Amino acid sequence: MSRKRRNRSLLLGEAIAVEDVLAMMAVILVLRLVIMVPLVNIDRAKTVAAQADPFWSRQAAWVLTNGRDNLEALEAYRTAFSLDGRKLSARQDPIERKLIVEAVDADSNILVVEHAFDEGRFIAMNVQDRGHAMSFRLGRLLWSQVEEEWFSVGDSLDYGKRPESRRLENEFRAFTKETRGY
Repeated sequence: MSRKRRNRSLLLGEAIAVEDVLAMMAVILVLRLVIMVPLVNIDRAKTVAAQADPFWSRQAAWVLTNGRDNLEALEAYRTAFSLDGRKLSARQDPIERKLIVEAVDADSNILVVEHAFDEGRFIAMNVQDRGHAMSFRLGRLLWSQVEEEWFSVGDSLDYGKRPESRRLENEFRAFTKETRGY
C-alpha cells in the first residue's frame, strides 16, 4: 500500500497544505490593512480638503454677524424655504425686480434664494458643510392671499448642472466679491 500512496503523491506533485494557504491569506489581509487603508484615508482627507471652499465659511460668518433673527419682510417666505431659526439677510434688486435672501442655520448651512417677481420663479441654492455639498431647488412661487405667504410649486432638484444654477452661484460670488471683498 505504501507504494500506491507514493505513486499518487508523485502524480500530484508538491501540494501546498491548507494551513500554508490560510497563513498566506492572513499575511495578505494584514498587509492590506496596514498599507492600503491608511492610503485610502489619506486620499479621502485630501479630497475633502480640496472640496472645502473658504468662500462659504466667509459667507456663513458674514450672515451670522450681519444678519438678523427675524426680518418681517421675509415672514412670507418662511414656509416655502424653512427659514425658522436661521439668521437672515435680504436685498432687493429693483432693476431686475428680484429678491435675494441669504440664510444661515446654526450648523453653518447656507441657503441663498433668488425670487424673480415678474416671472414668479425661484432658485434656491443650499450649501451644506462649508461647500462640500451643494444642491439647487428650482420652481415657482405662488402667493396665497389667505395665509399671506409664498408657497413653492413644481420644484425640481439640481446639483449644479443646469445653467440657471451655475448662473446663480456665479452671480452670487461676483456680488460678494464686489461688495464684501471675498
